Amino acid sequence: MTEKTIDRYRVELDSRFGRLVEWLNEYDLEYAVILKEEIEVLSGNYLYYGGALTSGEYGAVIVDSSGERSAIAHEYSFEKVKKSELYSKVFEIRQSIEELIVTLRRLVKDSNTVIDSSATQNATNLAKASGIRIVDKNLREFVFSQRAMKSEFEVHEMERAIGISKKALDKTIHSLESGMTTEDISRALDKNILEEGGIGTSFGTDVRIRRNLSEVEMRKLAKGDLVLIDFGARLSSMYLSDVGRTFPFSSSGDYKTRDFMNDVYSIKRVGLKKIASGNTGNQIRAEIDQIIREHGYDSTHRPGHQIGLNVHEPFGPALAYGEENSAQLRKDNVVTWEPGIGLVKNRGRLYKNRFGMAHMEDMVLVGNPSKVLGNFKLEFSD
Repeated sequence: MTEKTIDRYRVELDSRFGRLVEWLNEYDLEYAVILKEEIEVLSGNYLYYGGALTSGEYGAVIVDSSGERSAIAHEYSFEKVKKSELYSKVFEIRQSIEELIVTLRRLVKDSNTVIDSSATQNATNLAKASGIRIVDKNLREFVFSQRAMKSEFEVHEMERAIGISKKALDKTIHSLESGMTTEDISRALDKNILEEGGIGTSFGTDVRIRRNLSEVEMRKLAKGDLVLIDFGARLSSMYLSDVGRTFPFSSSGDYKTRDFMNDVYSIKRVGLKKIASGNTGNQIRAEIDQIIREHGYDSTHRPGHQIGLNVHEPFGPALAYGEENSAQLRKDNVVTWEPGIGLVKNRGRLYKNRFGMAHMEDMVLVGNPSKVLGNFKLEFSD
């Protein structure tokens, strides 16, 4: 991260820790502990409280009811964590969950402690067995409620990630040649994301090629094909983008293809008005499905999900059916907007993939009205 971003990040963390301290005091708790157990596990809650600067192997972020912050860091990350000056105390361990728990026990002693329940059952059992007085209060739910409402800093970072994605896609489009495979296109886009300032991709880049509005997927590119790309960039702040575009290669194709893409653009614009604070995920899905039918197409998958530090954030309603999505969207949620649009001729049988015939995905800051983040146009000219 740049010095300016780090400074903004520190202000953001102070605000997050302040709200956590208020929560601790409200319930007469003395310590809150957020664990990171393995390098392979991307713990969004751990990242939310400092992991962008301190993430590594096994570790923990601890805050007490007075506001003092401590960290337990793996030996590989210890110096970086200490130099960050985010914590008054930093404890060094090796790559051992047992050593992490022993160190944590020495820090919290016999105090009332709550541990983020995103931790594995093994870690929770070890903590209890060590004698840590774990209070049955849902820290995970509190953290999720905080992560659901995006701050100005978070929105800024996600828009930066969208900007990197846009630049990388523009470079990739200009490099396309007949005969390129989907793998060639994916590798070129991933390379361009790194060159434009991302630390990597948000997930595995997904490239599809459609020919003559057929659901059959082609492996090699030819003039007039539609190219569908689902991709994203991750920043050093650990925020990311999840975007997608469908565009014609070398030509806008025949009139059927142009008419179809114009319908896709229309569905995107009209459907955006349904994504608003106060509407439930179920309600938005139903209204967007109706818009897709009114344009003469089938809906192939849910049109959006929550996003932030993780591509699919595990809180708040998705724009989808199901009891878990019966809650209302709230102002300052960020969701994706990616309607699945399929041809009516496929009615009565399942599509082979969730994209349908086109993938056009943006990220939306929820409000009333909501707004699309970034400056990523829908239409592509020849």
